[in-house]
Amino acid sequence: MRFYDGTFEINWTGLSDDRYYYNVSVYDIVGNFNSTKTYQIILDNLGPNATLNLPLNDSYVNNATQNLSVNLSDDYQLDNATLYIYNESNDLINETTSFVSGSDYLLGVVYEFLYDGVFNWMYRVFDVAGNMFLTENSTITLERVSPVVYLENPLDNSGDNDGNITFHYNVSDGIDVENCSLVINNQLNQTNFTIVKDISLNFSVIGLGIGSYFWSVNCSDRANNLGSSNVFRLDVILTTLFNGETSDLSEIDVSNISNFTIENTNFGKIRYN
Repeated sequence: MRFYDGTFEINWTGLSDDRYYYNVSVYDIVGNFNSTKTYQIILDNLGPNATLNLPLNDSYVNNATQNLSVNLSDDYQLDNATLYIYNESNDLINETTSFVSGSDYLLGVVYEFLYDGVFNWMYRVFDVAGNMFLTENSTITLERVSPVVYLENPLDNSGDNDGNITFHYNVSDGIDVENCSLVINNQLNQTNFTIVKDISLNFSVIGLGIGSYFWSVNCSDRANNLGSSNVFRLDVILTTLFNGETSDLSEIDVSNISNFTIENTNFGKIRYN
């Protein structure tokens, strides 16, 4: 086609998604010519893809600084990704846009949460053709407060008559408690993995020998916060050979006994006061 000046257009329809290159060469009637540089066009009607990486959905953490990461991909070329974080009231508390490149990209945005609570986070991703993809929401719970553990019974500095003891305790926390452990004389005795908060719970120990014991309970919540009770003292003084009017040591401060009675009905009674 011959022309002397102006603009010439050629239209193509029905092209499939792909990466195309083009240039234009022009000749005059005496054979002189010139060419444009080669341009690239990407036809892309498919959106990018993205999968939230870490932290996993429904995570419980005790560190306010978190790297919220996402795996990004596109058939041709990625452009940008925006992180959105919402609090429990569904208020947007963070919007961070990162520019990316290539067809595969692992993006992590480090964010420091300012307070404890339950948060939802997600990413919106664009490729260079303007196609958009929105990830699902992921939930993260930040809890930095440790469980509070109270010892109930046996009382501190109390005693026991037979060495068979039920240790009662109570635990409270802002989130679920994963487990609680009984510690006797600085040694782990047993662990309970079925914990209900704010009710009386217990451990049973059979056959403790004569002696002094120091016991406590440690509890961990879902965010791996550890809470420890006070340490109570318990003295085991076996009086199983006595019956009748024998004092119940569980009701006595054995560090300061003012009245104490033991009796064997076959032999008699001894009273200390």
